[in-house]
Amino acid sequence: MNATTEQNITEIAIQTLAELGLSHYFLVELKMSASKQFFILYDADGSGVKINELAKLNRVIREKIDATNLFPNGDYSLEVSSYGIDKPLLQYRQYVKNVGRNVEVKLKTNEMKEGLLESITQDSITLKEQISKKEMKTSTYLFDDIQQTHLIIKI
Repeated sequence: MNATTEQNITEIAIQTLAELGLSHYFLVELKMSASKQFFILYDADGSGVKINELAKLNRVIREKIDATNLFPNGDYSLEVSSYGIDKPLLQYRQYVKNVGRNVEVKLKTNEMKEGLLESITQDSITLKEQISKKEMKTSTYLFDDIQQTHLIIKI
């Protein structure tokens, strides 16, 4: 498989959102393997993705892929799923939807920061970090300096 195949499926995945009226959904990642397995991972603004909408997306995307004749023998597999709260934030929209939540940020220097995602701009995030039991500080980190950001999930 090549970049053109990946680009075609990415376009199908994005166009299908618009056609189904799912403008609050967005494609986070498309993974593909050499054995023609495709994993399309979506996220959504607000309350998140719904299983019935993922099932519809899977069905419509499969129909569109079949119609393109990219795989004349139907020899591919497709999985459409939600991105998952345990995975790192990859896109700006994911940061926006998680303002007000606690995150762990790994900087490119391997330094770890933890705090409340207070705000976001096109270039940076602002964290409210706890320094001691009584002391808080607000720090801004450029996206260019961030290696990964994860939500802190408390049970």
